[in-house]
Amino acid sequence: MSMSDELEGKVSLVTGGSGDIGSAIAKRLGQSGSNVVITYVGAEDLANQTVDEIKAEGGKASALRLDQRDP
Repeated sequence: MSMSDELEGKVSLVTGGSGDIGSAIAKRLGQSGSNVVITYVGAEDLANQTVDEIKAEGGKASALRLDQRDP
């Protein structure tokens, strides 16, 4: 199994995907074939930038505004 398809068909939810660590994790998951969903609270531009970078490499990704702190 290659790095590019080890998560093919899976969905990965990355909370805080607009931050440095979350963005790096999201990109790696995208390279592994996962459909990545990034959540953010206020950094929509950074989240969308990460989504665009994943898509530019042939991955699937989307961003969702979601505040996990608010039940």
